[in-house]
Amino acid sequence: MARRNIYFKEKTEREVQDLVQIEIQDGATNGDVNFSSMVNELIGIGLMVKNIRGGE
Repeated sequence: MARRNIYFKEKTEREVQDLVQIEIQDGATNGDVNFSSMVNELIGIGLMVKNIRGGE
């Protein structure tokens, strides 16, 4: 898995962290979900949407 250093807007970081906390409250462990895994999932979804839209 590639490792990248990226910067997030504070609002984006809070929203991702909120999603992680929701998953943990729903029973996921820190091993199941963390900031990195959530960002990876969200980027995957975003890329699928972009590809469906034709890469506009």
